[in-house]
Amino acid sequence: MATFIIYLHFLSIMLLMGALISNYFLLKTRQSEDQIRMLAYSAVIHLVSLVLLLITGLLRWFVYGKGAIYYSKNPVFHTKLTLYSVVLVLAIIQSVKLFKWYKHRKENRVQEENPVAVKRMFFFLRLEILLVIIIPVLAVIVMRGTGV
Repeated sequence: MATFIIYLHFLSIMLLMGALISNYFLLKTRQSEDQIRMLAYSAVIHLVSLVLLLITGLLRWFVYGKGAIYYSKNPVFHTKLTLYSVVLVLAIIQSVKLFKWYKHRKENRVQEENPVAVKRMFFFLRLEILLVIIIPVLAVIVMRGTGV
């Protein structure tokens, strides 16, 4: 069972990165209804992967990993959790915005997205991608015993 949980954990990381990259390439100032719909689907995948990552991470922390005491005493692990929390907050902010755009398009209140809001979303996406790249590096450092 532990191997399956680890596999799901890694799979959710890959799914998260795929959703982030698809959001990055789909996001534009002027978007068709299909692009907005694909962005909304991608946002759902983004959130689902974050939830799956959280669940499998908690299982690894408390059940299948090296033990809660090992992880809880490690400052690098706390840094990793903090970065994950930032990614989660950014994902929620972006998803709410995307769902609002989708709702407006669905209700035929067609409007061009604010270029400043789109630039802000690009910044958030870039930041999320950077953090998602850093978090596994921190996980390797934790697993090697650094910071204990």
